[in-house]
Amino acid sequence: MQVLARTEGALGPGDLLRALGLGPGHKVALRTLLHDMALDGAFASSDLAERIRGVRDLPDTAYVVVTGFDRNDRPIARFLDPERATGEGRAGAQREAVIFMTPEQPGRPPLTPGAKVLARLRKLGAGRFEGRTLRTCDVRRLVGRLSASSGEDRLTLDAGRAGLWSVEAGSSGDVGDAVVAVAEPVSGASGRGGRARLLATLGYANDPAVLTSMSLYEHGLPAGFSDEAMTEAEAFGDVDAAAALADGRVDYRDTPFVTIDGADSRDFDDAVWAARDGDGFLLRIAIADVAHYVRPGGVLDREARERGHSVYLPGLVVPMLPPRLSDDLCSLRPDADRLCVVFEIPIDIQGHAGEARIASGVMRSRARLTYEQAQEMHDGAMAGAAPGSDVTALLGALFAAHDALRSAAVARGVRVVERQERKVTFDPLSGCVSVRVAPRLDSHRLIESFMTVANHAAARIMRRCAAPGLFRVNPPIPDADAGREAQRFAAARYSASPAPHAALALDEYAHVTSPIRRYADLLCHRVLDGRANRCGKDTLESRTALASHLRLSEARSAGAARDAEERLIVFHLAGLLGASLDGHVSGETPSGYLVTLTDTGAIGLLIDETALHDHDMPDSITRVALRSGAPGREDTVSGLSCPLRLAKGMAVRVRLSSVDPVTARCRFSLVAVSS
Repeated sequence: MQVLARTEGALGPGDLLRALGLGPGHKVALRTLLHDMALDGAFASSDLAERIRGVRDLPDTAYVVVTGFDRNDRPIARFLDPERATGEGRAGAQREAVIFMTPEQPGRPPLTPGAKVLARLRKLGAGRFEGRTLRTCDVRRLVGRLSASSGEDRLTLDAGRAGLWSVEAGSSGDVGDAVVAVAEPVSGASGRGGRARLLATLGYANDPAVLTSMSLYEHGLPAGFSDEAMTEAEAFGDVDAAAALADGRVDYRDTPFVTIDGADSRDFDDAVWAARDGDGFLLRIAIADVAHYVRPGGVLDREARERGHSVYLPGLVVPMLPPRLSDDLCSLRPDADRLCVVFEIPIDIQGHAGEARIASGVMRSRARLTYEQAQEMHDGAMAGAAPGSDVTALLGALFAAHDALRSAAVARGVRVVERQERKVTFDPLSGCVSVRVAPRLDSHRLIESFMTVANHAAARIMRRCAAPGLFRVNPPIPDADAGREAQRFAAARYSASPAPHAALALDEYAHVTSPIRRYADLLCHRVLDGRANRCGKDTLESRTALASHLRLSEARSAGAARDAEERLIVFHLAGLLGASLDGHVSGETPSGYLVTLTDTGAIGLLIDETALHDHDMPDSITRVALRSGAPGREDTVSGLSCPLRLAKGMAVRVRLSSVDPVTARCRFSLVAVSS
């Protein structure tokens, strides 16, 4: 694996044998080994698979996620590797590749939407594959409503897109359309006629906390830590600054670091400080020294590696590390001594970063600021208000350094794209759900600039020293006709080999600034070995396998957060039934048009209002029709006199006809369409 990772081109069996110091008599054994490794998923990543040539019948494997079923109830999957996600369709057009999974063997649980597996592939055509499960990585739980039919000894679980499942009644507790339950599939090719085993009832569908927790089970997220991990974490004593300094750490407690995070943050990974240095700046970024506590091979390390990421859901956090570390010892709280790794980076007046110096130290944050507080304090000082504290003066240097870094980023070709982000919040105490557009502040960009320069500095060191860390790569999507302004990029991913991060216009990039919540950052801290200010030694663990695992973890975390937010948005909309709302046409399905609401971003199906009775959600959807109005005026619905044709992007006004928070579905009827 190391030989393949180091090579620049493709290697045949002879090349591999020579690189391994073996003679030609080992060729048969090497071919057998490569075949077995392929079936185990060692070459599922396209960047490694492309480095082997001349091996006949080497199995093509990939990590895939099941996304639904075709009309014959056959599971359909997509590639998790972004480089394989698109394939060449007819006439050379790029389209998303699709994998048709073969049914599971008798006795094995069927594949359901969200399940992640290692699949052996057989090419069917352009962008089309047949897949056979080699290993199940993540079986998605079935979550939905329980219902009982009179006189039957079985229950029905409506798992939404995963279909209807028959569940043994047993000790099910409460049953009813409002009860949300968790089950696991035990037989059946799909949800149509399949059987499932009831695991737990979560509560009632009108409870936002239940709607959020559904995502934990659906995406296989752990609800807690093992007793061994909790014991290992609780065994750490409070930070002994004197002992740490005696051990060779640098004392940074006189540096007035501040943390700038979201208002609901509890794990403060990083703190920042900057000062004028001649015509430029000296920037210091203190990062929690998680590697001091989480040692390779320990229980904490194994569980953190398995989780891969912390997961942030509205009103709920699933941390990568136990609270003793994530919320306490590793969190850079104000006025508390904390162990850290400091990146000290000179910045010239043009915003170009010099060579970074990395040191292990002890720091003490002066203040915990929210993005809003930092922005208000800086804006007040810029408006002529007298600085109220040393923190205000520090913010002036921080924002000036950020301006220089931003100018350099623009000069090297980084395209600044500002997107509105909706923030869904849920207060477990009051039960209130709110949806708002989060303002994009310069304080957000400031922290992003500083984290980018630290991450780039770490990647440069690891690449120069050929250190066994993980890199963050972001290839552009080939388009000969697109200029830099129109360039599109594939999803960023982890890789065992350095490669450009095209969106940031950097030749190498890594993640090191959030070791409390990302395992990749923790690994890179170990590799950098900041305590000795030199590159770390190879740990001999398979970085390629780890990169693939973290891609799965990242997708799982993002999916859980997205599903939880979508359910809570629909729950929030329940109070607006019958109201008219603005939106735009965002797609089309065989059942009708999809409309995205302007204020909340909720996506629902546009249906015929006359088909609704008491907010039922019928299976058969009739297209909405309208009669054209006068030019320049809104067209209004007047009946079913003619078929409606809407274009993607067209502005519409719709009436909210029904909502279902459990399945995150809402449906609309048309009020008006913009001319």
